[in-house]
Order: sequence, then structure tokens, then C-alpha cells
Amino acid sequence: MVKSFKQFLIAGFMAFAPAYAEINDSEQNPNINQLEAQLIDLEKIRKVQQDEFGAKLEAMQPLMATMSADEQCLYQYLSIYKESYKGDYSQSINALKQTKALCETPEYKARVVQFLANLQVITGDFEPALKNLNTAIQITENTEDDYLRSLTNNVAAISYRLMNQDEIALKYADLLISGDFTEDDKCMGGFNKYRILMRQGKGAEYINEIEQAIERCEAVENHIASLFLQLDQVRYQFPQKDSHDSAQALQAVDTLESLEDEVIKTQFKNIKVYYHALMAHMYWIADMNKQAMSYGKLAIAENISIGESEQLILALNVLIQLSLEANTMQPAYLFLAKKNEIEKAVFERKLATQVAYYRVKHANLAQELQIEQLNQNNKLLVLENRLSVETAKKQQLMMLLIVSVLLLLGVWTYKIKKRHDYFKEVAEIDHLTKVFTRKAFEERMKQMMASCKEKQEPINLAIMDLDHFKNVNDQHGHLVGDWVLREVIITCENVADHDIMIARLGGEEFCIVSPGITHQKMIALMEKMRLAITELDCSPSGASFNITASFGISSNGFSGYKTSMLLTHADLALFEAKNKGRNQVVSYASLLKGNAVVRAS
Repeated sequence: MVKSFKQFLIAGFMAFAPAYAEINDSEQNPNINQLEAQLIDLEKIRKVQQDEFGAKLEAMQPLMATMSADEQCLYQYLSIYKESYKGDYSQSINALKQTKALCETPEYKARVVQFLANLQVITGDFEPALKNLNTAIQITENTEDDYLRSLTNNVAAISYRLMNQDEIALKYADLLISGDFTEDDKCMGGFNKYRILMRQGKGAEYINEIEQAIERCEAVENHIASLFLQLDQVRYQFPQKDSHDSAQALQAVDTLESLEDEVIKTQFKNIKVYYHALMAHMYWIADMNKQAMSYGKLAIAENISIGESEQLILALNVLIQLSLEANTMQPAYLFLAKKNEIEKAVFERKLATQVAYYRVKHANLAQELQIEQLNQNNKLLVLENRLSVETAKKQQLMMLLIVSVLLLLGVWTYKIKKRHDYFKEVAEIDHLTKVFTRKAFEERMKQMMASCKEKQEPINLAIMDLDHFKNVNDQHGHLVGDWVLREVIITCENVADHDIMIARLGGEEFCIVSPGITHQKMIALMEKMRLAITELDCSPSGASFNITASFGISSNGFSGYKTSMLLTHADLALFEAKNKGRNQVVSYASLLKGNAVVRAS
């Protein structure tokens, strides 16, 4: 059984490695010796013939003392691959770094660094992972080694997908699908491509292609990839709670039950958690609350051993809703607190991948400019040597050229500074609504909370959620939805008559903070915002519809000077506003009447 989330990922990477029939590479490539050929042949059977792979590798161990640098490179690479199944990834990473120095042949070095990138993505060390992946890709682009090309394309597609770089991941997935590779490679190309497209809401456009990808993966017995694609189909193609379509939800349950035998057979707990979370979600939509609660609890119980995931968030959301509908506030609070904790961890991981990606991209740009600068300096030295023997007129020309080069370097330096400032702003400001991101919000809340606590001033926090916003995207498109998000924030900022801070928590959910005013004034301000949103003219978007919002409010009087408690209590009040019919403002104070609610100490 897979014992941790990291073990799930590394097992997944290894299970998804391309499988090739055993071929004697010494016959195909006369430039390598017999031992190197045997090691490359071993690499190609490591997935499909694991016992034979381990036995032959162990038999080569006595030859280590007589191996060349390249032979040691290949042998150590395969040995580390075998040992990494035990789960000591730090030791494997350190060993791969040492092995990389042994590799004289670029193709062998590419094998080491792409596997090193694999492990670094899994352990969350994203920046060096991207650098090593770039190295492997650059080497692979100049090789005719089909196995290495398929291996690197697989790693790139999976790594970039896990780091939410969808455009680049799709590029490498398409290379696997359209290239001259094995059916197993094409299965993995489809696996990465269509998981991304379904997550982006484009699954309906590729129904036939997704079915073909599932059939291809089944044909090569890659049941893990097939199951993930089928579970994604259920998640993204069947209804959400607002649709109230019980018949479709039960149809989704039937589809999931048809996959139960395959799910039970798999050793990947992540698939089982995903399956149970989806069953809970669909039973909840069908108003079969007992079954939904049972599957939801089963999902979070199984997921304890593999860490936080979006599947767990899906299950927790069902448990929160069921607890609120049953008016059992204590379990609702506990589930909500756990959900908030996990969402924060997921968000921070995604943010870390984004920051690492842009830092590496920025570093590559700086390196290109540095190379260009060195080229310019070399040209300048040549000119100086020529001008040293020429007339004063030519010396004046040299000075002119020097000034031009310095100006050019100044422009390059300015561009680098502007790009650095841009990436810093991207990390703090939501590009669509121009309000703070969640990460920036948390940093500023620490400062604001400390100041208010020291001065014993009040601080109020509200969570605003646009009602039925998914319907706007579904009926009018995402461009109209983006217009609504921007205009709602502008409306709120125009209405505010006090100092406020607005941050985007995710999707259509925003946080509004106002220090220094009473709780009643905060309620009045949120009511003004709610009315202004109700009166918002949406026709400039190109579509005719109305938009409303629900607000949940708490203050330090109920939640103390703790950001986590303010968010949790405001979220509970927001749930109450939704349950009462939406388009209203609810204070956490109203929940204290008649209910036992956890308060900050």
C-alpha cells in the first residue's frame, strides 16, 4: 500500500514511466560498449520485469571498481531508482546530485537530471526541479534517443501539470500523443492532456478523444491512468448542488459503481479517496444524505495517511453542508476549520510552484542578457584592438560605440528591474480584480491585527460570495464572469466610506476587512455594498442578468484578535446567509442566539 502522499507521487511517476521491450542497444548504437548497452537494456525493463531488473542490477555490483565514469553514471542512476521505492527521497536526491558529476555523455546526464527533477517536484523543491528539467529538455532536443525523448516528455508533462503550468504541460502531452512513440507513451500523453482540459471546463469539447484515451490506457493495462480519467469525467461533467438534478446525480452514482471493482483492486489510496469523495458529492446532490455522510467520512478517514488534497476538500465540503443542514454546528465548525487549513496548504503549494516558475524564467532571461552582454564586451575588445592602431578619428568612433553599448546595458538593466518588479506584483495582486491575493492578505492581516490588538481598537472581517456565480459563467461565458468580478469590486470600493482592505480568497469569494469601526457600522457598510451590487447594471458586459451577493461578518468582539477565528466565524455566518436564501448580510452574532458556537479565547 502507498504509505504517504509523496510515496503515491513517486510510485505514480515510476508506474507511468515508458515501458519498452528489451533491445540490445549495442547492436543499434556502435558507439557504446557492451556494459553500457546492458545497463541501458536494464533501464528499459525496470517497469515490466521488476524482479529480473533487480537481480541483474545486483549481479553487476562487483564490476563497480572497473567501471568507466559513464558506466558508473548509468549503474548509480538505476540503483538510485530501485532504492527510491523505499521512500528516502532526501538520500536519493543527494545521491543523484553526486551521480550527475560522473556523467560524461549528455544523454546519460539527461537521465539523471530528469529523475532528479521528478523527486524535487515531489518533495516541493520546485526551483531546482525546474532548472534540472530544463537541462534534461535541452539535452533531449539534440538527441535521437527515442526512449530518452519519451522519458523526458513524460516527466515534463507530469511535472508541469502538477505545478499548474497547463500550457507547457499540454505542449509535452501533445508531443507524446502525436510523436513516434509507444502506445503506453500515447496513453500518458492523453492522461495529462485531458485531465488538464477537464479541469479547465473543456471536457465537453473532447468527449470522443477522452473516451479514446481511456480505451488506449486500458489496452496497455495502465489502469491507474484510466481510472483517473474516468473519475475526472464524473467530477466535471455531472451536476453541482445548485442544479438540483437528482436523476443526473444518481446516473453519476451508477457510473461510479461500475468502476468500484477496479478501484478496490488498485493500491493507490488517492484513487480510493477520490472515488469516495465523488460518491459523497453525488449522493448529496441527490439528497441522499445518509449515504453522502457515510462516503464523506470514509474519504477523510482514508486520506489521513496521504496528506492534504483537493479530493479531501471535496469530501469535507459535503460534510460541512450536511452538518449545517442538520443544525449540528460543532461538527460543522470542525469540518470547516479542517477545510480552511487544507485549502491554505494547497494554495501555498500552488503559489510556491508559481513563484519558482517565474524565478527560473527570470533567471533564464537574466542569463540570456548576460551572455549577450559578454558577446557585446567581446566585440568591444575586438574594436579596441583595431582602434588602438588607427587615427584619432577612429578613436572618437570607438568612444561613441562604448557609449552606445553602455546605454544598451542600461536599457537591459532597466528591463530586468521592471521584470523583477512585475513578478513581485504578480505574487501580491490578483491580476483580474486588482485586489490582494490570499498570501498578501495574510501578511497584511498580521500587521493590522497586531496594531488593533495593541491599541485595543475594533476590527471587523466579512466574507462576500457572489450568489449563483457559476450560472453566470455557464450561461454567458467566462469573459462575462470576469467582467462581473471586476465591476463588483469597483462597486464595493466606491460604496466604502471607511478604510477597507479587500482580498480575493478564491473564485467568486472575497474578504473585506475594516479596522477602527464598530460592528454595527460594519454591518451597515456591508448592507450598502449588498444593495449596490443588487443595483449593478450588467448590460455593458453584453448580457442581461442580475447579480447578488451574500455576506458573513464577524469581529474581534466574537472571534478575538485571531485571523483564523475571524475567517471561520465569518464563513459560518456566510453559510447561514446562503441557507436563508442568499442576497443578505448575516452577522456571526446572530448565530450565538440558540446555538453553541466555538468562541476565541
